[in-house]
Amino acid sequence: MIKIIATLPFFFNTLFIPSNINATLIPSNNEFNNNFRNSNLLISYGGGGGGGGGGGNSPKDKAKRKARQEKVKLIFKKRQAIKKATEGKPLTAKEKIILGID
Repeated sequence: MIKIIATLPFFFNTLFIPSNINATLIPSNNEFNNNFRNSNLLISYGGGGGGGGGGGNSPKDKAKRKARQEKVKLIFKKRQAIKKATEGKPLTAKEKIILGID
Protein backbone atom coordinates (compact mmCIF):
# COMPACT_ATOMS: atom_id res chain seq x y z
CA MET A 1 0.00 0.00 0.00
CA ILE A 2 2.84 2.37 0.85
CA LYS A 3 4.47 1.66 -2.54
CA ILE A 4 1.26 2.58 -4.34
CA ILE A 5 0.99 5.84 -2.41
CA ALA A 6 4.64 6.59 -3.12
CA THR A 7 4.20 6.06 -6.88
CA LEU A 8 1.05 8.19 -7.23
CA PRO A 9 2.91 11.52 -7.49
CA PHE A 10 5.01 10.13 -10.36
CA PHE A 11 1.88 8.96 -12.15
CA PHE A 12 0.12 12.30 -11.77
CA ASN A 13 3.22 14.24 -12.84
CA THR A 14 3.34 12.33 -16.13
CA LEU A 15 -0.17 13.61 -16.91
CA PHE A 16 1.00 17.22 -16.84
CA ILE A 17 4.13 17.07 -18.99
CA PRO A 18 4.18 20.24 -21.12
CA SER A 19 4.26 19.77 -24.86
CA ASN A 20 6.07 21.92 -27.39
CA ILE A 21 3.32 21.82 -30.00
CA ASN A 22 2.65 25.21 -31.50
CA ALA A 23 -1.09 25.94 -31.77
CA THR A 24 -0.67 27.51 -35.21
CA LEU A 25 0.61 24.22 -36.61
CA ILE A 26 -2.71 22.53 -35.94
CA PRO A 27 -4.66 22.75 -39.20
CA SER A 28 -7.89 24.68 -38.98
CA ASN A 29 -10.25 24.19 -41.91
CA ASN A 30 -12.96 26.23 -40.26
CA GLU A 31 -13.08 29.66 -41.88
CA PHE A 32 -15.21 31.00 -39.02
CA ASN A 33 -12.38 30.51 -36.51
CA ASN A 34 -9.94 32.55 -38.58
CA ASN A 35 -12.39 35.39 -39.13
CA PHE A 36 -13.40 35.41 -35.49
CA ARG A 37 -9.79 35.59 -34.37
CA ASN A 38 -9.10 38.62 -36.59
CA SER A 39 -12.35 40.48 -35.97
CA ASN A 40 -12.18 40.23 -32.21
CA LEU A 41 -9.49 42.91 -31.90
CA LEU A 42 -10.20 45.96 -29.79
CA ILE A 43 -9.07 49.16 -31.44
CA SER A 44 -9.32 52.39 -29.50
CA TYR A 45 -8.59 55.91 -30.63
CA GLY A 46 -8.29 59.06 -28.60
CA GLY A 47 -7.53 59.58 -24.97
CA GLY A 48 -10.98 59.41 -23.44
CA GLY A 49 -12.57 62.16 -21.45
CA GLY A 50 -15.07 64.52 -22.99
CA GLY A 51 -13.14 65.28 -26.14
CA GLY A 52 -13.13 62.68 -28.83
CA GLY A 53 -15.54 59.92 -28.14
CA GLY A 54 -18.24 60.70 -25.66
CA GLY A 55 -17.98 60.47 -21.95
CA GLY A 56 -18.54 64.17 -21.30
CA ASN A 57 -20.89 65.23 -18.52
CA SER A 58 -23.80 67.54 -19.01
CA PRO A 59 -23.78 70.88 -17.16
CA LYS A 60 -26.59 69.58 -14.96
CA ASP A 61 -24.50 66.59 -13.86
CA LYS A 62 -21.50 68.83 -13.23
CA ALA A 63 -23.60 71.14 -11.05
CA LYS A 64 -24.92 68.18 -9.03
CA ARG A 65 -21.41 66.83 -8.53
CA LYS A 66 -20.12 70.26 -7.49
CA ALA A 67 -22.96 70.68 -4.95
CA ARG A 68 -22.31 67.21 -3.55
CA GLN A 69 -18.59 67.98 -3.29
CA GLU A 70 -19.24 71.22 -1.41
CA LYS A 71 -21.58 69.42 0.99
CA VAL A 72 -18.95 66.76 1.68
CA LYS A 73 -16.31 69.45 2.29
CA LEU A 74 -18.60 71.20 4.78
CA ILE A 75 -19.29 67.93 6.62
CA PHE A 76 -15.54 67.22 6.78
CA LYS A 77 -14.79 70.69 8.17
CA LYS A 78 -17.55 70.27 10.73
CA ARG A 79 -16.14 66.92 11.88
CA GLN A 80 -12.67 68.41 12.17
CA ALA A 81 -14.02 71.34 14.22
CA ILE A 82 -15.92 68.98 16.54
CA LYS A 83 -12.78 66.87 16.98
CA LYS A 84 -10.73 69.95 17.73
CA ALA A 85 -13.33 71.20 20.25
CA THR A 86 -13.48 67.85 22.07
CA GLU A 87 -9.69 67.82 22.35
CA GLY A 88 -9.81 71.25 23.96
CA LYS A 89 -7.87 73.05 21.25
CA PRO A 90 -8.83 76.65 20.39
CA LEU A 91 -11.15 77.06 17.41
CA THR A 92 -10.66 79.52 14.57
CA ALA A 93 -13.35 82.01 13.58
CA LYS A 94 -14.44 79.88 10.60
CA GLU A 95 -14.70 76.78 12.78
CA LYS A 96 -16.83 78.68 15.26
CA ILE A 97 -19.16 79.77 12.47
CA ILE A 98 -19.40 76.18 11.17
CA LEU A 99 -20.36 74.93 14.64
CA GLY A 100 -22.68 77.86 15.29
CA ILE A 101 -20.70 79.14 18.26
CA ASP A 102 -20.49 82.93 18.67
